[in-house]
Amino acid sequence: MPTSRASAAAAAAAPTATPNSELADLLANSASTTIYVDAEFNDQDAAALLSGTPPLHAEYDVVRDQWAVRHATDDEVLSATA
Repeated sequence: MPTSRASAAAAAAAPTATPNSELADLLANSASTTIYVDAEFNDQDAAALLSGTPPLHAEYDVVRDQWAVRHATDDEVLSATA
């Protein structure tokens, strides 16, 4: 079924999911407060997650060889913006 120009334009203008929103969705659907992701993050990416919406804290877990991601505390957000 062909799409109209209006629906095609609306689909093109729809916002894409951000890493923060995708990770927050995974956290919301998890039974745990921390999720472990196999992602190619670096320290700058972790800092960007902390300043994103919602603010997330990510740190590399050497034992699991994955990034641990959880919701950031207010203190973590304040120290990141200072």
